[in-house]
Amino acid sequence: MGQGDQRPSGRGAAPPTGFPEAFTNSFRGMLLGGLLGDVRNSGDNLLHSGPVMHQLCWTIDALIRHRLHTRTQEQGQGLVQTDQPFSPTSHIRNGLLHWGSLARGWPNTAMPEGWLGEVPALRVDRGPTQAEDSARADLVDERSLSRNDFRTSSALFRTLPIAASSVVAGPDVVAGWCATATGLTHGHPEAWSAAALMGVLVGSHLTEVFRSGPWARIDALTTINWFFSDMPEHPMAEMLRPGLTDAAWSPATLARLSPDDSTAAVLAGSLYLFEHFRDERPSAIRALAARAAAPHAVASLTSALIGLERGPGGLDSRELSRHELSWVLDALARDYCVTLWSPPAHHGEMDALAEMTLRYPEQA
Repeated sequence: MGQGDQRPSGRGAAPPTGFPEAFTNSFRGMLLGGLLGDVRNSGDNLLHSGPVMHQLCWTIDALIRHRLHTRTQEQGQGLVQTDQPFSPTSHIRNGLLHWGSLARGWPNTAMPEGWLGEVPALRVDRGPTQAEDSARADLVDERSLSRNDFRTSSALFRTLPIAASSVVAGPDVVAGWCATATGLTHGHPEAWSAAALMGVLVGSHLTEVFRSGPWARIDALTTINWFFSDMPEHPMAEMLRPGLTDAAWSPATLARLSPDDSTAAVLAGSLYLFEHFRDERPSAIRALAARAAAPHAVASLTSALIGLERGPGGLDSRELSRHELSWVLDALARDYCVTLWSPPAHHGEMDALAEMTLRYPEQA
């Protein structure tokens, strides 16, 4: 890390042994890649994506509020860092309610405060997501586990930004957060396991990027083998491994690996595509994903992994310039990264997060 990353006082604006710029680029690439993988229209028009990308925006907003709230709690207790990190689950629940209120017109839910609620694109209803709409009453009642039995893939995308917290809380803790956040809207154990696995996969990669720089390579098979080491014949492991060990690519294999919109099927199809086309751009991935039963979800998750490994440079800048949510996701990504490693303000210094509390106010 160069001298430009240090404060004059000698206290670093980021941990002194890390690569915060590489981490930020990887995080931004992951989110923007997922956005472009989910493009629903084409041609010369303004590009847009489906409802899951709207939920993703509100999840990051919730995580920023969680980090700001955590900082306030720590300062109030006279602590720099707590031994047991606070879970973001309640903030993520509020984020989902904000999405439902603003885009879906859910009754009896509070309208969001802060700049994100003023973005016109997020007020457009891009359609339902089955699990989240089914879980509306559970979210309003603040239930920790939804009473439905959905295992659809929508919650996988909420795990992507949650996993970034691994640099401050550790991948094992964050994997639990991913599973718990999924349980807010998905009552099937498969969804929880897939979310925890994604938390480990993404969180460990981002941690490696932060420690070692932007040269880290995603090794999904090693992560899967480690995750299921106590259950090597787990059905999900058996479903995911073939796509990572099959040397040949074929659309028929993708259709076989990803036959529905379940979390395991979408994850299997995405890892298969990523393993064979990790150097492609999302526009090519969208075409390749056509044989999957849930092509938008598979293309989006695959493109998120491509962006995670390659950063924004691995994406199509022309498509990014035309997407209605590119600047929104990018602003959220940068703000969240600031909350992850901005140190507490010392006497006489400016608090880097003080202004951010105005844009992300705490809500009752």
